[in-house]
Amino acid sequence: MKTVILIFLSVGIFSCQSKRTKSIEESANIFKTETVLVDTRSAFLYASAHVKGSVNLSSQDFLLLKNPLTKTRVFDSDLVQTIERLAKRGIHPSKKVLLLSDSKDSVEIKKWTWLLKLLEVESIEATGFQDFRKQTKNARYAEPREEKPWTLGLGEDLQNEFIIKKAPDCFVTWSPKKCEKN
Repeated sequence: MKTVILIFLSVGIFSCQSKRTKSIEESANIFKTETVLVDTRSAFLYASAHVKGSVNLSSQDFLLLKNPLTKTRVFDSDLVQTIERLAKRGIHPSKKVLLLSDSKDSVEIKKWTWLLKLLEVESIEATGFQDFRKQTKNARYAEPREEKPWTLGLGEDLQNEFIIKKAPDCFVTWSPKKCEKN
């Protein structure tokens, strides 16, 4: 009798166990090449509404406060640190960067396009935030993975000539005459 009860209890315990759940990992990024969505709007607007999976970059966050009284900001000439900060947000020359802002031709997008191209990120596109949301119907995207920092092919002299000397006109402020190619 004890044996029969033990058999019924054993069958009951093992039959109540659920089967293992299989998980399927899918990338939420709909683009064929890995794309990093970069929202260049203010931190306030980003916090209010943004595409899930996008990162927020503001040019102000990459400037140093030179004079607190006048609130004068300058470009951080430590390009290695700038590249490290971008890589932590998933930006890398091997990836496509899609810049989002209030409009496709916003000053923030122009500033970031200028800097990223000089930092050897070649695949850059831009679009307005609302246009992008309409086109993608509130799709969600994968959070970008942190990348390894890269080394610029430009020598230090060229980095100073093309990035550091032009940054006050092309990243701190935006001067179309000095920064846009004709």
